[in-house]
Amino acid sequence: FKDAELLRFGCSGEPFASFKETMLIKKAAEKYPDLKFHFHTNGILADEKKLKELNVFYKTDVITLSLHSANFWTYNKIVRGGNWRLVMKNMKLYSQMKKEGLIKQFRMIFVVYDENYKDMEKFAELAGKHNAAAEFWALRYVQNTELGRNFDRYSIINKSHKHYKELAKILKKPVFGRENVILYPELKEIREGD
Repeated sequence: FKDAELLRFGCSGEPFASFKETMLIKKAAEKYPDLKFHFHTNGILADEKKLKELNVFYKTDVITLSLHSANFWTYNKIVRGGNWRLVMKNMKLYSQMKKEGLIKQFRMIFVVYDENYKDMEKFAELAGKHNAAAEFWALRYVQNTELGRNFDRYSIINKSHKHYKELAKILKKPVFGRENVILYPELKEIREGD
């Protein structure tokens, strides 16, 4: 890590749920004081206490929060073992960190699929309210998962999906043209299409 400027953790799982990963974060922060961090988290364990305990509260450049919902009911439906109240508390922390200039970027991720697409507009508004970029991703096929086994049912971006027209209508709304809203290619194509 001696030549690195930024380390990114959590691209394929919650970095703060792994003892080994948290120890790696802590040791890297201690050994390389100029190193900055990017954490992709579900927002449950990445609280102020944990960031300070690992000596990265003032060394974090980017926080990416995977949320995929804009309300308690959708969240509880799609996030097993989640804690909406705690995530909302930590989201406010990240927002404040961004506002105070402690982090350069606060990003909120929403993977669009059959179970949550009706939350998209409110999610964009929620992100804007909290100084965050709202990033909308299309569902990716992942083998050996419930979503993978039922991909055709969940993946709403296909024109043959029963909710595709409703998704296209939602994506035409002005909120999806805001500066803080990022649509990944498949969704951008739907917004710009007929």
